[in-house]
Formats: sequence, structure tokens, C-alpha cells
Amino acid sequence: MTQLTAGLQYSRRSTHLPLVISAHGRYLRRERHGQWRSVQSGGRMSHRAEGSGVLRAVGVALVLLLGVAGCVPSPPDPVESPSPEVIPGPRLGDRLDDDGTIPLDLALDLFAAGFGPIDGGDPDAVELPVHSGTMAIRGLMRHWEELTPDQQSTVDAIFESGARDEAETGDAADLEGTDLGGRVVPALRMEPTESIRGITALVAEVQAELEDLLGRRLSVPIEAGASDAVADPKYHAFAWANIGGSHVGAGRMDACEIDVLQPGWDVIDTPQFRTLIAHEVMHCFQFDGAGGVADVADGASWVVEGGATFAAVAVAPTDYFDARWDEWLREPRIPLSKREYDALGVFAVAEQEGADVWQHLVPLLQAGDTAAGLELLFDRPREEALTAIARRLVREPRVGPEWDSDGPHITTAQGAIGIILFTGASIDEVATILPFATAPYTIGFEAGSEVIDVAVFGGRGVIGVPRGATDEVGTEFLRRYCVTGFCECPGGGVLGTELPPGARLGLALTSPHPSAPSTVTIQASTTSQAEACGNRTPGEVLVVRFDSPEPFEVHGGHCIVQDSGDLLIQAGDGRMPQGYDAPTEHRDDVAISIYKNPASAPHAGSVDLSVGGVRHSGGSTILVSPDGLSGSFALDSGYAGEWVCAGFVTPEEAFGTG
Repeated sequence: MTQLTAGLQYSRRSTHLPLVISAHGRYLRRERHGQWRSVQSGGRMSHRAEGSGVLRAVGVALVLLLGVAGCVPSPPDPVESPSPEVIPGPRLGDRLDDDGTIPLDLALDLFAAGFGPIDGGDPDAVELPVHSGTMAIRGLMRHWEELTPDQQSTVDAIFESGARDEAETGDAADLEGTDLGGRVVPALRMEPTESIRGITALVAEVQAELEDLLGRRLSVPIEAGASDAVADPKYHAFAWANIGGSHVGAGRMDACEIDVLQPGWDVIDTPQFRTLIAHEVMHCFQFDGAGGVADVADGASWVVEGGATFAAVAVAPTDYFDARWDEWLREPRIPLSKREYDALGVFAVAEQEGADVWQHLVPLLQAGDTAAGLELLFDRPREEALTAIARRLVREPRVGPEWDSDGPHITTAQGAIGIILFTGASIDEVATILPFATAPYTIGFEAGSEVIDVAVFGGRGVIGVPRGATDEVGTEFLRRYCVTGFCECPGGGVLGTELPPGARLGLALTSPHPSAPSTVTIQASTTSQAEACGNRTPGEVLVVRFDSPEPFEVHGGHCIVQDSGDLLIQAGDGRMPQGYDAPTEHRDDVAISIYKNPASAPHAGSVDLSVGGVRHSGGSTILVSPDGLSGSFALDSGYAGEWVCAGFVTPEEAFGTG
């Protein structure tokens, strides 16, 4: 099982299947054997994932919108679409070290799965959602001194082949429409047929295009061609750096080697082959960076593989990396440090945000850790960069253009959690967000809903409203939203931020902690305008309604705004206006005082309650509406409810001291 760190765990074999929690106390849960069963949970529904997080709802539909574009289909014949089949299973990135580098055991398993047997490598330990063997090679070069002589010999063998046929410059230059720009034609590893010589020309074309985009020239030649040195390869191609004809893991190379393996031969004449070559050529630029080959061997995979993949789809936007787009879009809760090829999305987001991505693609190799890399790429603090990523991954353009993702040949996959509130419903979700991960949500509401309250505690990010402003979400956040036509109470006063009917809100969250998971609580509920306004006209009294541990009401009292801006809500205890007839729900033996600054955290403030002569105080949670005229409270003792004020008075007016 792979953890989705927004409080859910799931098998990647089921990412296209929605989790639906209905309003009837029943939901579907996927068991380990893969079957779905219905679970009755009574009046309050819950979904607890193995190991982390709780999702609780009352009368709410919550849809996990992972992979709404459907399953990733098995590709057709490789000549038509060379993308290797993605077999859902444990993510490759899950086995990366915390800094994104490749551990030795993973490098050996990648080699065994794609190139052939090697001591210590298990070909069944990894699926191969990758086309390139460069990741396996750079991982082994990073750990070269740790390999046994037999392991080193096995790796050496893939670089060896028969006699090398040197292509004459004229042979390639005579190819129609080819302009090599005076570059040295690479050495070929097979008889230079027209197709094989086409690799040479294509490499030169892609190199020239990348040089223009990167604003830098490759300082060494590329030795490119087809290789039959591997008996039964699973990779299409790989790139590595040579010094004096030997592959190395450090130093300044004197040639970059690109070998197209047998699976790649079948797609040489397709547009996707250009995408493959562009990925490998970008690796050559990385090897040629300021820090040399070691930067690539020791580099974070999100920088090395993600950067090469982004460059490839930008130069040759075909469906070759569609599966990588799907993984980026469907699984936003994966930390950036645990990504590889699917990190192409972070470069696309940076470009959408106005960053000069091409300027940074190679220097990122020397940025240091993930936080420094993000800040260099986005030219803004880590928190702002992650918030931008989270917002783009919401993929709800109706909220605003900055709430959707774009990029070369991007797919339609989505990974936001969609919360749909029924009228009168509420949701209370607890999520865990890892550092450098994101948690995108959309919040919608049933037709007929009038007032929506949203609170977020513990996370950081933004919430967006169609036709409205984007609000910053700090570690304590509370906002009331109202549907057009229901934003003013009959007696006056605006309830909250206006929403167009049928709108969705976008909620983009990240962890506020740079190195520790963050527990985030999201609360959302709907109510009617009448309930939000208290359905009372000016001149009537303060009403406090209790819903726990039993329903009752307290009428009469004051809603006081103190000079400090604090609210003092006092109800009961004989504060009934003369001539007012309280309904039967009112209890004379209850008095309550609430002290609260509307801008403070929900746990700040206090509630003093007396019921039947028994005093209840202690810890409490207090939420205040934007206009301050209403709010809700919950005591640790179990008493909970809400209040609605007819209006505010000053302390002098309330106590007659003026």
C-alpha cells in the first residue's frame, strides 16, 4: 500500500476508482483482496485509513478525484506509441532516500529489471514505469566503490559492443534537411544504415534546440547510436558520461554517450522517438554542468529525471510521457523529494508562475536540498512555491486561471479531493501533509444551499472563490461564504463572501513545517440564510441554541463589543427583556458567558456555563462568523451549540454605566 498523506492510503491499482461517502450513513471501502463492501456506520460516517488520518463526515458526499481521466491503458503496438506500459504497484520514488538520491539497493534492482542479472539485484522488486536506463546507471556510478568486482564487470558489459563504425561527417550531412551546425558527428555503434544515421542527425537537431532554450552550449560531443550490447533490455535508451572512453561517476567528461537499445529501435521512425532522444540529450547537458558528472550521480531525482523529462516534452510534446503527467496530477500528496520522472510537473508549474525554468534546469543540480531547489526554481520562498504548486493542482479553472495546471502535452488527470456538501450537512476531515507535499481540494455544495462555513486549522495555503478574491489560509482560518441572493439578513448585515450559484471553492494546502508532517483539520458546513441570520428582526433578543448533549435554548442577554474589539456574549441568568415571551425550548436554569476576540485562534477565548446550578468551564473551541453576530462553541465537557445576536451594544449600554 502507498500512503497518500492527506489522511488516506490506497493501492495504486485503484487510483482511478472514486471513494464516495454518501449522505445515508453508508460508504464503500476497499479491502486488501480488492473487493468493495458496504459498511454501515450509523449517524456519523467515518473512513479511517491504515496508519494515518481520519475522515469524518455528517451528511456529506466526499469524492476522491484521483485519476478521473480513467485508468492508464496499456499502450498499443510500440511503433504507434512507444510509452512503456505502466503497471500499478509500489512507486519507484518511495524507495528514494529522503534527499531524493538513489540508494544502492534500488540501483541494483533497476539494473536487474532493465538490463539483466546482477548480483544483489532483484528484477521483480521494481516495476519499470521508466523508458530510460540512465537512472539505474547513475545510481550505480554513485555507489561504484561499494560494488564488488563482479558487479562492476556486469555494469561494464553494457557499455561494450563490437567494432565501432565511424560515420563520416559527409554521410550524415548529406541527409536531406539536416543541419549539423558544424558539430562533430558522433561515433555509431552499428553499421550506419539510413535509420541509424538518422539518430545522429536527430541528436544534433535536439542538441541545437536545447542549447537555444538553455542559453548554453554543450562543451563536449555526444556519441550517439544504437547498441546491441544488452541481450534482452527493457529500457529504450540510456545516457552516460565518458572520460577517455570509460564511463565515470565523477569528474569532467570528454564525451556524452547515448545508446538506443533494442526496444527503442522499433520506434525510431515515430514522433515519440524525438521525445526519447530529447530526454537523453538533456542528461548530457546535466553531466556537463558546473559540478560535473558527480552532480548527476548524486543529484535528487526530481531535479535530474524530472528536469530531463520536462525538457523532453517541451522540445517534443508527444504522448511518450503521458503516464508521468498522470502520476504528477493524480498524486499531489507525494513529497517532491520522493518524485523522479513525474516531477516534470513542478517545472511546468514554475513556468506557469512566470519563472525562467530553462535558466535553472542545469544550475538546480548544485542547489543543495529540496527547499533550496524550490526557492531557486520559483525565485520565491519555499512556502510560496509549494502553495503555488498546490493551487495549480486543484485543477478548477472556474475558480480562476491560477487554479489549473498547464504544460506541454499535459493530460486531463486530476488528484484533488472533492468535497460536496448537502444542504444542512457538515464535514470534519483530519489530514496529514508531509513536507514538500500538497493537498488540493475543491468544495462544492448542493443546489439550494445558502450559507457555507469553512474552517482550516494546522495547514497553510490559499482558498479561492469564483469571481472573488483569494484568501490566505494560515494555521487558523475561518470564513463564511454565502450564495448570491442570500448574503444579507432581513434586518441588515452581510453574512460573508458572495458565491455564484453552483460555484466551487478551491482549497490548496501545504505543511507549514519545513521538516515535519502537519496535521490539518478541515471543517465545512452549510446552513440556511434564516438560520445564519437567526431568523430574527432587530429588537429581538440574543438566542443561544444548544445541540449537545441535548437540545435546548437560552434567550435574553447582551452581545457586547468591548473597546479592545473582544466579544462578550452573555445569555440567560434572568436577562430576559420585559414583555418578551420565551418559547418552550428556553431554560431558565442556564446561564452562559462567552469571551472571544474574533481574530484569535478557535481555542483562544473562554466559555463559562452554568446548567442547573452546575458550572462547566475548561477547554473550548469557539468560531465566530465574519460579521461577529453569530458563532458556535464546543466545550470539552460535551456542551456545544451556537449563538445569534440581534445586534451589538457597548459595555456602557449593556451595564448602564454610561
